[in-house]
Amino acid sequence: MKKKNTVRRLSKLTMSIALLTAGTAQAGWLTAYGTPNDDMGMATPSSQGGYYMTLLTIGSLSGFASNDPSNILPSATTKPAPLLSLLAADGTPLWTNKISTGAYDTLFATELTDGRLLVQGTTQTKPTAPSDAVWAVYQVNRASGKLTPVFRNVYKGKGIDSLSINQDAQGELWAQGSTSSFNSKGDIDMIVAKINANTGAPEWSSVLNYAHYNSVAAFIPKGNQFVLAVNAGDTSNQKVLIGLLDNRGMPVTGSFNKYGANGINSAQGLKSIANGNYLLYGTTTTTTSDSFGITHKSSMTFVVKLDANLNIVWDKKYSAGQDADFTITEINENSDGSFTLNGTANTMTYYTVMGTSIPLYVTPHPATIQLSATGDDVLLGKSFELNTMDAASFFKNTDGTYSLSGQTTNINLTNPTANSIGNSDILYGAFDANFAPSWVKTLGGTKIDSGNVRPIAGGYSLTGMSSSWGAGKLDALVGELDSNGNIASCAGIKNAVMTEKPLTIVASDLGWTPQAAKLIRKGSINKANITKLNVSISPTITATPVCSD
Repeated sequence: MKKKNTVRRLSKLTMSIALLTAGTAQAGWLTAYGTPNDDMGMATPSSQGGYYMTLLTIGSLSGFASNDPSNILPSATTKPAPLLSLLAADGTPLWTNKISTGAYDTLFATELTDGRLLVQGTTQTKPTAPSDAVWAVYQVNRASGKLTPVFRNVYKGKGIDSLSINQDAQGELWAQGSTSSFNSKGDIDMIVAKINANTGAPEWSSVLNYAHYNSVAAFIPKGNQFVLAVNAGDTSNQKVLIGLLDNRGMPVTGSFNKYGANGINSAQGLKSIANGNYLLYGTTTTTTSDSFGITHKSSMTFVVKLDANLNIVWDKKYSAGQDADFTITEINENSDGSFTLNGTANTMTYYTVMGTSIPLYVTPHPATIQLSATGDDVLLGKSFELNTMDAASFFKNTDGTYSLSGQTTNINLTNPTANSIGNSDILYGAFDANFAPSWVKTLGGTKIDSGNVRPIAGGYSLTGMSSSWGAGKLDALVGELDSNGNIASCAGIKNAVMTEKPLTIVASDLGWTPQAAKLIRKGSINKANITKLNVSISPTITATPVCSD
């Protein structure tokens, strides 16, 4: 049952005190934030204390209404209303602004290293219209909520355009994205760009093409050049391309090679490791037979080690066996040269109907494997199970320990109907450097909840989504937990014991042979000022206390 909604209001004095006390873990608290509509949300800790939270109103979600986690899709279209709030150290909303063009906006905000806010996303005149990329930077008066624009830009191409902008350690802004504006055949091209942090103008940009569909898998600096990893192909055949761009985004002649067997080869990421080397990782399809003799396509994880010149040192693929696979969420190099891959072990579950077995669910569980320095040997493999579906993953902390985050759901597989699907609770935990659990917790209400935990001073921050608490069917969750993952007197938090199981992973050669490939540069993008990106004071969001000390 949902708790009664309350609206918190602050005096100017209380607001100032709350801001001054922000920055360290206070007494534990957990709050749901939203409007009477359904709101997708994200919250990130601010370097100056508290949290910046973005809410985006969406259509009603059929999955949350039916408690079916496999059917969480919008069932109605509502004009999005991006809302930005600053939360104090105890979770109190200090102010809420609406940032909008007045059209259909999908925008979110993140804090830059200098305290300014970067707002980015897309806008479109109607739900079926092509999208334009939006990016803007604001100076923030944290006490009043006044946002002063530094710049407000948009790229208005002829087709569907989007950008994702990130800031590096030196404060530079880098963008990557996609566009269909440079052709009439429906091709999707890539965009890479350097964005001036003070004017928002692209200092340089490149629109690049190789095949029908092209997407950026990784775009990372290498001296005064950039390593670019690309997924390029169509719906039945996709290759991975790797090469160099110069300091103006132009492909370096002769540097690009393509890799991959027949089928879909998809790079998930590229990571810099010791001695100037790189790890490329993702999935490759293969034809297999399931436990009932049915032939179908299945995915296997691949890892490729590249030297400083982007030549292959070794390339391997990893199988979890029949009716199973292992997918990566992060990969880390260890001090002894071995590699730890955190991800999810997925197993296909079948249901027998009149003597015929049919695929029913893919049951995920958090898992980890350790590879030797050459990738040949799987030194360690294990998964952790609590319920039927544990959609959670491990993430490495700066001190070498691991956090577990996600959700857990129990399903009655002997009677797999909509009514057999239980609620989904937040699943989180702390594990040491050897993946021994320090503690594991669940937190949930009567419906579907999910969340992520990350270490902060004195404890953990928790951010997520909830249909159990809040003003609408779906609200954002933000909170702070103590060092043991608890909030005193919080009935929803329960201790959990996960069963550790061995995970058998078999390594084999991938056997990729480089083939020369040439990217085509189609042009560059420009920016136009947005005159309709307005900031207005929004009605107070509803804060529903879930737990507090």
